[in-house]
Amino acid sequence: MCIVALAWQLFEDNPLVLLSNRDEFLQRPTRALHEWQLPNGKKIIAGQDAQAGGTWLGICLLYTSTLPTICS
Repeated sequence: MCIVALAWQLFEDNPLVLLSNRDEFLQRPTRALHEWQLPNGKKIIAGQDAQAGGTWLGICLLYTSTLPTICS
């Protein structure tokens, strides 16, 4: 099971704090944070489960003009 905690505007020096834990077997292969493409063609920035191909936490970006925007 993966756990994610988010602290929004609780700390003056850190307005956003994100904590996550990927609770898997340590032997399970993973790839570090990188940009890759989902089966639906969208680009995602995330770590990757090298065994099953998924992720436990990531962000999907749409590049419109010069600024990235979050996609659904």
